[in-house]
Amino acid sequence: MLMMIFLRLYKKGGVIGISFVGSLISNKNVPLIDDLVKHFLYIYESFGSDIITIGTDYMAMLGIPALKGLESIDKIPALLERLRESGIPEDVIEKITYKNALKVIKANID
Repeated sequence: MLMMIFLRLYKKGGVIGISFVGSLISNKNVPLIDDLVKHFLYIYESFGSDIITIGTDYMAMLGIPALKGLESIDKIPALLERLRESGIPEDVIEKITYKNALKVIKANID
């Protein structure tokens, strides 16, 4: 089912904001930043670079433990560094951080 949703988003030029909510990322008691990187890599390798963006969900996490290493927004550079170390090129990092989301916003504002 999830693959169908991703495929439809991809075909329509949409994006998926990858959540930082630990329980959505892993069944571990304390999910790690590397668990999140696996999600980014899976979507990137399956659908390319135009569908991914960051959707932290920090506001929805009130009272929910954050991923270890991404406890607050100032830790996002650590995620970006892990993505680079995983082989994600800099132009794709730019798409993930803002260009993909901006593309969808611009396409839908009159």
